[in-house]
Amino acid sequence: MSLKAYDGLMTTKGFPYIQKEIQKRIGRLREASENQVAKEYAHLITKHADRNESEKSVIIDSLLFRVINDDETFAEKIKKIDTEKYPILSVLFQGAKILSETNFINEFTVHLNISLEVKAKRILMNPNCLVHGHRKILLECFQDWYAQDGEDADENVPKREWEMRCKDWYEFHENFDFTTQIKIFDPKDYKNSVIPNFRGEKLTNAILSHIPSDEKRIKDIVKRKLIGNRKTQSLSDYIKKDNYLDSEEGKIEIETYIKENPIQLTKIDLDYLNNEKV
Repeated sequence: MSLKAYDGLMTTKGFPYIQKEIQKRIGRLREASENQVAKEYAHLITKHADRNESEKSVIIDSLLFRVINDDETFAEKIKKIDTEKYPILSVLFQGAKILSETNFINEFTVHLNISLEVKAKRILMNPNCLVHGHRKILLECFQDWYAQDGEDADENVPKREWEMRCKDWYEFHENFDFTTQIKIFDPKDYKNSVIPNFRGEKLTNAILSHIPSDEKRIKDIVKRKLIGNRKTQSLSDYIKKDNYLDSEEGKIEIETYIKENPIQLTKIDLDYLNNEKV
């Protein structure tokens, strides 16, 4: 076990307590997962709506990018999504479900697994917090027990306790033949997974709530135009332009461009989600 147990938690109150407290917070944990999914839907839909004329397959390319270094079968499943038959929301829904089951962490892997081990009177819990907000919710009922390499000891933690934490995580799961794990929102469990059950009006409302403002969309479009195509320039030049446009002088250039070159945005609404083809 790596000592860098940043998400490490602990309780001395026993497993029934763990079960009870997690069950009390299942709804909020799910909401955090759904929020991450909705944000990514909104990001990809906006990327499609505001794409350059030369970009024809933004959605599929973006989904495929998330299976880099993973099993090629996931990429093949995404390539088989019928983009001529299904509108953008359905394409994303299918892609998100595929990506949620990959071994490679991406924005659609929103489950929560918690590995447990008993150590003396302590129950150590190492959650794989893939979703922003999950750890904060768990800290409401479990003690922060993170640890990292000794030279990075937390000055706010008493030395004796820090040494105990380090020892706990060094020895965590040394017995490879026996592991205990709590699985929450397992993507292979259709009934309890997040993405297949996050749909309908609840999903569309959440997506639309995360669509950027018109002002931000226009600024982002102009910034991409001024930076230019990544493939036609060196990475250093690309980064240099990006940093410049984030400066005060660069922001003025963006504003000037917008005034001189009015941009007509594609309206992203419920009709767009249900009818736009990718």
